[in-house]
Amino acid sequence: MLTATILGFSIAFQTLAAILALTHLRRSGPYRWAWGCMSMALLLMAARRVITFSSAFLADRPLAGDLLPELTAFAISLLMVGGVVGLGRLLETVERQRAELDRVVGELRRSNKELEQFAYIASHDLNEPLRMIASYLQLIERRMKGHLDGEIKEFMDFALDGAARMRALIDGLLEFSRVGRRGEPQDGVDLNLLVESVLADLKSAIEEAGAVVTVDPLPSVRGVETELRRTFQNLIGNALKFHAKDRQPMIHVGATAKGKAWEFQVADNGIGIDAKHFEQIFQMFKRLHGQSEYPGTGLGLALSKRIVDMHGGRIWIESEPGKGSTFRFTLPK
Repeated sequence: MLTATILGFSIAFQTLAAILALTHLRRSGPYRWAWGCMSMALLLMAARRVITFSSAFLADRPLAGDLLPELTAFAISLLMVGGVVGLGRLLETVERQRAELDRVVGELRRSNKELEQFAYIASHDLNEPLRMIASYLQLIERRMKGHLDGEIKEFMDFALDGAARMRALIDGLLEFSRVGRRGEPQDGVDLNLLVESVLADLKSAIEEAGAVVTVDPLPSVRGVETELRRTFQNLIGNALKFHAKDRQPMIHVGATAKGKAWEFQVADNGIGIDAKHFEQIFQMFKRLHGQSEYPGTGLGLALSKRIVDMHGGRIWIESEPGKGSTFRFTLPK
């Protein structure tokens, strides 16, 4: 009698678990097939127990087996109910989080769109008055040529230089906002050809600094060629700019396979950077030196970091003051 009672409860709980699983079919979305398979499995288990119970009842004979297997089946049935309820709640949590993620992604897309629109306005509406200011200053300088004393001439030069630097900053912001929008990543971007092209563009700077640039064989990767090109251009350009005055600049570009990624390096023997500035240098407009020492906008490394991040990698620096720097970044194979 006790065995029959336990068997009956076991059948009831298995049936309940199957019914609970079936209720999730309608609202489980992409998980419908999984809940369908689970429901069928639970129904078959319940049917099997019903057949055992019915056979014994109709034949008017005691149930085969002892109490322990039936207690085990009863415990399994309880766990089935708990598992289905737990999975249902987990599904609801996942759906809520997915809805929240969709909302955040939507807001991010709108924010990026607004940033792109702002950059467009900045590049056109702000550049125009700057261009006018620079043009009139140059016109005044030409008309007053020979009549400007040294101090006034210096003021004019400061104003023209300020307008030029402001234009460079605006153009840098525009480029920063366009990262990830220059096309879809392509397979087979040959970095050997890419770096060769970068070095050709930097030929004058390399010759002026008397630098020696060595390049190891580089792999082909998946990415946006123009953005990867800009990354190497920024890193090699920085190595040329921040070279030590008391020794010949030596720059090395290489790559190493590291698991599922390629690790690239651009190493130099330049002035180096103190460890306390390692994070700061990748922020927008963060400069460690004055404009008179090393000209620039302070956007190069921030742009490189954004490009590497968009390609699924990361970038960091290893450096000591006076001993050079090595910039490393990864890209998925």
